[in-house]
Formats: sequence, structure tokens, C-alpha cells
Amino acid sequence: MLRRKITSQLENWYKTSPQTALCIFGARQVGKTTVAQAFARQNFQKMVELNFLLEPGAARIFKTAESCTQLLERISLFKDTSIVPGNTLLLLEEIQECPAARTAVKGLVLDGTVRVIETGSLLGVRISEIKSHPVGSKNI
Repeated sequence: MLRRKITSQLENWYKTSPQTALCIFGARQVGKTTVAQAFARQNFQKMVELNFLLEPGAARIFKTAESCTQLLERISLFKDTSIVPGNTLLLLEEIQECPAARTAVKGLVLDGTVRVIETGSLLGVRISEIKSHPVGSKNI
């Protein structure tokens, strides 16, 4: 795969910002998900991917969970997979479709069981959401 400029930013985030999530936003079909998936394959034992546009049921997980532990258990059940503590990337695609997930990211980051990358297309992301992104997140 062609190395993109964003790859070095992902590597820098991974090495220097363990207590932050990463939000990649931009136009549709420019490779946000592809680059995040490739990064996960190279740096994590496991990747769990939720797409809030293609999997509308995923939003319910975030609306009803009462703790990070419960949230991660529900994600595991929903995706029929396990989470490897400290070595799993949680990829939350089309994050603008699930405000509850955006809120939960801070807790997930502080919990430290998973690393989190969010993706969203500018066609659906409201500028006010970007500006008020939860503490503990980094936009690129």
C-alpha cells in the first residue's frame, strides 16, 4: 500500500498519546477507514470495527451501557469477538451518527483497555461537534 502523509501522524499518535483518541475526518471515500485499518493491522493484535451508518444497532450499545467494562462487553457480544486488553484498536466509523459514542470515547480512553480511532465524513459532521470534541481526543 502507498504510504500516505497521515501514516506518520498515526504513528506519532500511537507512540506519544496513549491517553487520547484520534478522530480522522474528511470527505467521503478518501481513504480514512482504509488507512486506519492498515494501521491497526500493523500495530495491534486485534481490531474491532463499528460502523454507525452500516450497523444502526451499534448505537444502542452506547446509549445503554453504564460503564466502560459493560460497554466493551456489549461491543464484544455485538461483534462476536474478543477484546485483547492493551492490544485492541476500536475503530468507530461514521462517528457523527452516534453522539453517545462520541461521549463514551473519553471514558474508554481513560480506561485504557482499548485505543480508539474515530472516523467521520464532513458531510455529516457538524462543525460545532468538531470544536467541542471531548477532552482526551486529538483531531487530524
